[in-house]
Amino acid sequence: MAWKQAEKEAEQLLGIGLGHQQVFEQVRLQHPDVKPKKIAEWLRQRPSNMAKDRYRTPHQVLLALVAISAALRIWSAFGHRTIDVEHAWRLIGLVPFATLFMAWALYRWNGQHFQWVGWMNILGVFGMMPVLTRLASEGLITLVEVSGIISVAIGALALYLHSKAFPKYSFHKDHTGGPGRYEFRERT
Repeated sequence: MAWKQAEKEAEQLLGIGLGHQQVFEQVRLQHPDVKPKKIAEWLRQRPSNMAKDRYRTPHQVLLALVAISAALRIWSAFGHRTIDVEHAWRLIGLVPFATLFMAWALYRWNGQHFQWVGWMNILGVFGMMPVLTRLASEGLITLVEVSGIISVAIGALALYLHSKAFPKYSFHKDHTGGPGRYEFRERT
């Protein structure tokens, strides 16, 4: 219960434009029963309003790439065929629900999802090496290969946003035996 109140208060403080260090100190003072590491980890996954404003355009490009990727997946499955009742049910089965849920998390600026999406999609570059060499030599690629290239672009952009928009914190241990100190370093 105390964590939910602390989380709600931290979200409100970030919403009014306070920095991560200020939010951490404020929440820590008002909720001493919540572990500081839990507060710090939660704050690490939330960007400041300034970071949201600064990286709004790359964020919108990322969401557009996710939508294009999902549309290409459906398009490649159906092509130019007409959709009747049987195909409509198949279409529902093709809707990439994981992509939709992940897009919702990216839309809400949840940092751990940026990192996860980034690494999972960037690993696709290893499978794309033959495609890229064929693209360089022949200049032609298929629709499925375009979807793979978009996936790698999604991964690169998600990792870029994670590295730029989300703060890092460091823990400094007190050598006199007191509690350690968490310090946030804003990246913007």
